[in-house]
Amino acid sequence: MVIANSLKKKFEKIKKEISRAKRILILTHRAPDGDAIGSVLSLGLFLKRKKKKPYIYALQLPQSLSFLPGFAQIKKKLLQNRFDLIFILDCPRKDRLEVPQDFSINPQKVISIDHHLKQGQFGNINIIVPNACSVCEILYWFFCYLGVKIDKKIATCLLCGVFTDSGGFSWLEKGALETIRDLIDLGADLPQIARSYNYISLSRAKLLAKMIERIEKDEKLNLIYSWLKISDFKEGKGESIFSEPPVFPDFLSQIGNADVYLLLLEHKNNKIKANLRSHRNIGKRLKCSVNVAEIAERFGGGGHKCAAGFKVKGTIPEVLKRVKNELKKLKKRV
Repeated sequence: MVIANSLKKKFEKIKKEISRAKRILILTHRAPDGDAIGSVLSLGLFLKRKKKKPYIYALQLPQSLSFLPGFAQIKKKLLQNRFDLIFILDCPRKDRLEVPQDFSINPQKVISIDHHLKQGQFGNINIIVPNACSVCEILYWFFCYLGVKIDKKIATCLLCGVFTDSGGFSWLEKGALETIRDLIDLGADLPQIARSYNYISLSRAKLLAKMIERIEKDEKLNLIYSWLKISDFKEGKGESIFSEPPVFPDFLSQIGNADVYLLLLEHKNNKIKANLRSHRNIGKRLKCSVNVAEIAERFGGGGHKCAAGFKVKGTIPEVLKRVKNELKKLKKRV
C-alpha cells in the first residue's frame, strides 16, 4: 500500500492530536449508513485501545447494522460537555451533521475525514480523498500508517463501510481490492455484512414490490425510475427505508439497462428524497455513464459519481420533471 506524502503528514498531525486528547467526540451525518456507522465504530474501538474516552453520537440508527462491534455503545444524547477533540466522519456538509441545535463546535478541535467529491472544510485538520470508496478505507490507511494491529472487530467495522458504500463491491477503485483482501484476512465477517446489507423483512419486501410495479423508463434519456409514497408505509409497523442501507435504490439499479436510475421517496412536509445511481461503462474502468453527483449537487445534495442523492420540496411528478431536465442538460454537455 502506497500512502501519499501529503496524506502521511495529515495522519501524523492526527496522531499528535489524539495523543494530547482524552475525551474525544465522534460525529457523522444524519441517517447514518454503513460507512458512517462502520467508521465511527472502528475509530471508537481504536481510541479505546489507546486508553482514550471516545463518545459516539448518532440518531436514526439502522438496526440492520446492530451486529457490528460497539453498536450498542452509540449514544443518543449529547450534552455540551468539554471534549478535547472532535472527529467528524463521512459528512460532506455542515447542514448534514448530526448534532443538537444548541450544541456548539469549536473548529480548532475538529478533525474531518471524508471521501465525497465536494466537502466543506470543517476544522483544524481536513482529510478529503475522493478516490477512496469509503471513509472506512481511509481509516484503514490511517491504522496501517500507525502500525495498529487490526483485530476482527475493527476489521468487520471497516469492511462494512467499504462493502456498503461501494454498493456491495459494485464500484471500486483498484486500490480498494487490496484493502478488502487485507480486511478479510484479518477476520472481517464478510458473510454477516453481506446478509445484513441484502436482508429485507417481509413488510419491506411488500414495499419493494410496489417500487418494482411502478418502474418506468424514459427511452430518450435512458432513465429508469420509480417511487414510493408515504401512504405505502403501513402505520405502526415501524418499517421505514429512510434510515436503512440503500437496498432499494441499489436493487433498482440492477434492473434493465439504463444510464441513470432514480428512486423518489415521499417524506413529510412536502419533501421528496431522491436517490440516483449510474452504471459504469463496460470496457471503461471506473467510469460512470453519467456523473449523478452533478445532478444531486444542483438540488443541494451530493454523493459519488455513481451514487448520489438529495432532498427537496415538491411532489413526486414535480421532482421527476426537474431531474429529467437536469439530466437532459447534462447529456447535451457530454
